[in-house]
Amino acid sequence: MSALADHEVFELEVLEVLNKAGFLRPLVFGGGTMLRLCHELPRYSVDLDFWFSRKTSYRNFHAKLSKFLEDRYRMTDVKNKHFTLLYEFRGGMSGRKLKVEIRKELVTKGLEQAIAYSRHGSSQVLVRALSLKETARRKMLAVRSRDEMRDYFDLEFLLRKGVKIRFTEADKTLILGRIHRFKKSDYGGILGGLLEKDLRDYYIRSGFSYLAGALNFSGRNGHRSLPSLRRRGTGR
Repeated sequence: MSALADHEVFELEVLEVLNKAGFLRPLVFGGGTMLRLCHELPRYSVDLDFWFSRKTSYRNFHAKLSKFLEDRYRMTDVKNKHFTLLYEFRGGMSGRKLKVEIRKELVTKGLEQAIAYSRHGSSQVLVRALSLKETARRKMLAVRSRDEMRDYFDLEFLLRKGVKIRFTEADKTLILGRIHRFKKSDYGGILGGLLEKDLRDYYIRSGFSYLAGALNFSGRNGHRSLPSLRRRGTGR
């Protein structure tokens, strides 16, 4: 088993033990790892991101979760920060580091039940998660405030999933201006490090042409078919 595959098994292990201990009850799962484990997003991510779905004593929750994790893993960082609760620890066969970040923000809309699982293991965990529509809304908020290649990759993924994303004219101008500046070396390096080889090769050749097409600015090649977004060897 590769290190990344082992890391995914570790992520599921952590989700499973948190679920059995009741720590997931007030939480909402989101972010790139949620998209990968619940919706087959074909890029790597290494953090477990959560929000709260109901009012909770952050201090009490943090104290209990800290003790729970410290009894099971090798903690490298634990913080009750102003906006987030942060836990970093090592475990699993690879001994790789995993970060769990819980935002001190109540999220009560745009939620759904989802199953987190991996082709590399047998565990399945029922989670409360951000819906794809809500994920897209939050992704657009992120895009407006930062310039990260993984965000544009995620937008393409969500569009291919049939999610309707509202792009303003300002959004279109902003995104197209950014993605047209990326070089092949960016797709091979910055983005490529998050992808398996076949998908990395596609993006080196074609860039974000699918996203550009969806924004109605790509012209002739905007809707060229993409290679399968399923990760190699999975039947998911």
